[in-house]
Parts: sequence; C-alpha cells; structure tokens
Amino acid sequence: MRDGDQLTPAQRAALEHARQTLDVHAEVGLALRDHRRRLRMSQRAYARFRGLHRSMVARLEAGRGDVGLETAVDALRGTGFALFVGVVDEPSGPGPGGAAARADETPPTPPGPSPRRLPASAWEATDLVARVRGGGRRFPAHRRVSPVSMPPPWWWVHEFFAGPSEEPQWYAPVVDVMEPESWPEGAASRDPSAA
Repeated sequence: MRDGDQLTPAQRAALEHARQTLDVHAEVGLALRDHRRRLRMSQRAYARFRGLHRSMVARLEAGRGDVGLETAVDALRGTGFALFVGVVDEPSGPGPGGAAARADETPPTPPGPSPRRLPASAWEATDLVARVRGGGRRFPAHRRVSPVSMPPPWWWVHEFFAGPSEEPQWYAPVVDVMEPESWPEGAASRDPSAA
C-alpha cells in the first residue's frame, strides 16, 4: 500500500508529515526492510544471510540515528539501494576546500547506471506512519501492516471486559518467512554460525 488509498484523513495527514520529514536513517531502514521482505526472510535469517548481528539489522531497520555512515553504506551493499549525496539546485560560493565549480562546467558522470533518489512516496505508507496503539513504537519490522477499517474481534472483547481503550488504527497479521533451508543458492555459505 504505497499510495495510502485506504487511509483515514488523520492517517493520510500523518503519512504526508512522515514523507516530508523522512531522514537518511529512516530511508536506510526502509531500504533494508524492503530488501529483506523481497527475500521473504525474518530479521534473524536476514542477519545470518548478510553476516550481521540481528540487533544491528533491527537498529538499522528502525532508523535509529546511532548508526555510523560506513555501517549504513556497508549494510546497503548488495540490496539494490545505495547511499549518495545529491546535487542541490541553489548556487554556492567558494567553500573551505577551494573554489566552487563554474556554473557551465558539468561534473563527470560515473560509469554505470545513474543513481537517483527515491521519492518519499516510494516507501510503504504503513512503514512510515503505522505505530502500535499509543503511538510509541513501530510494529515489528517482519510484519506487514494494514490500516484497520473495523476494529478486530479481540478489541471488542477487550472493550467489554477491560473498559474503554484506544481503538486500533493498524493491524499486523503474521506472515510467512523463509527458513534457512529455503534460502537462495549460496546463502548458507554466508552464515557466520556455520563456521
């Protein structure tokens, strides 16, 4: 659900705010989560597949700002995503490193495909705005999240026995993930615990 068609007006406003305030840490996390989901792996299996600690994968996917640049670049290697600096359209003067390039000079293009920045609308709407009830944290990264149009039966039972509570806005059903024996060819050799 990238376009947010099924969202309420409040959810749509939260989505627009999240897209406008998306930072590099969140984008790295979204890219890794997207790659892991395309491989249909759990965080634990993905960490073994990539040779990373599961806690590092969780921190990266959560978009925490305490991850270094080199770690983020290394984590994105082989995922189909890259971290790069784009061009700003505003003119700038000489900087501390020397004179700025002239406006009529075109910087050399590196060989291979040209990188492009993904727009914020390319990410799943639910990955940007879905939070557990109370809004404090995201859903687990291995779960696909959907907006709730009608609260689920468990919520009605909870309302009856425990009293009024916040109505759920999001739902994250359990999904099927790949086990190590069904990994892509050659993945087992990257498993650090196999050594």
